[in-house]
Amino acid sequence: MRQELEQSVFGQTFFMKLLPLFSLHGIILLGREHTDRFRKLDSSTVWEDPVPLPDYPDAVVEFGYSVGLDLPVIGLHFKPGEQFLGLGSRVDENGRSHGSYGSTNGLWEIGQHVREKLEAFYEAED
Repeated sequence: MRQELEQSVFGQTFFMKLLPLFSLHGIILLGREHTDRFRKLDSSTVWEDPVPLPDYPDAVVEFGYSVGLDLPVIGLHFKPGEQFLGLGSRVDENGRSHGSYGSTNGLWEIGQHVREKLEAFYEAED
């Protein structure tokens, strides 16, 4: 039922009309599928190309700006709460285990990289 509601015109319209009612400073989308869904819902969002994060090359992030909502949008092509379990016990090109991506330190470092990229994104816009 949830997926039907998300795909319905009512669900999509309701969501987009609900967002301006909150005092948002930005939107963070967890997962590539939610980033893609938002891209379809808000055509006013201007996106940069997705980029991997330094030290965590399998963590891809995409930055955008919703002109209609006047908000920055960050699309994480991963879900930090799932600790990269979907990727299994593989290692990335640097030899780092995907399990370490979800550690406290890993999440903190990923957050720092996202913050730095967001600041650089805004500096480039000015």
